[in-house]
Amino acid sequence: MTRESQIHFENLRKEAEGYIELGMYQHALDLLQKLNRLFPTIDVGLLYLQGECLRVLDRCWEAWRILESVTSVHPGNVHVLVNLAWTQKRAGRVDLACDSIREALYFEPNNALLHFHVACYYSLLGDKRKSVDHLGRALVLDPTFHRLVPEEPDFDPVRNEPEFLHLLGRAA
Repeated sequence: MTRESQIHFENLRKEAEGYIELGMYQHALDLLQKLNRLFPTIDVGLLYLQGECLRVLDRCWEAWRILESVTSVHPGNVHVLVNLAWTQKRAGRVDLACDSIREALYFEPNNALLHFHVACYYSLLGDKRKSVDHLGRALVLDPTFHRLVPEEPDFDPVRNEPEFLHLLGRAA
C-alpha cells in the first residue's frame, strides 16, 4: 500500500470509528464495507468493527460469522469473545454463547462480568448449580453485580431455587 493509500485508509477508518462513537452504526458499516472493497487485504481491526456494527444492528448471524473469524486470528481476546457470545445468544445458541464466555474465563478467570454472563447462560441452559456457582463468584469479585440480579430475566429459570435465594440472602 502506498503512503497516500495508507493515509486514505486511515482517514476512512477514523471516519467509521467516528460514526460508531455517534451511534450511527449503519453509516459506519457502509463505510467499513467500502474500505474492504477499496483495500481487500484482510484487516482484523476492520472486521471487528464490522462485527460490532452488525451486532448492534441486531444482524446476529452476520456478526457471528465475522466475530468468529476475528477470534480465529486473535484467540483469547476477551472483548471479542464476549461480543461473539452476545451474538450467539441472540441467534438462539445459548450453548455456544456459554462456551465462548467459558473460553474468555480461561484468559481472565477473575473477571466478575464474565462470571455474571456465564451464570446467566447456565441459568438459561437449565444448569442451576453452575449458574449459582458462577453468580456467587461474580458477587465475590464485584458485589455491585448484586443490584443487577433482580432485574436480569436470564435468571428467571433459577430465581426461585433455594441455592439462588440463599446466595442472594433471601429465605427459601
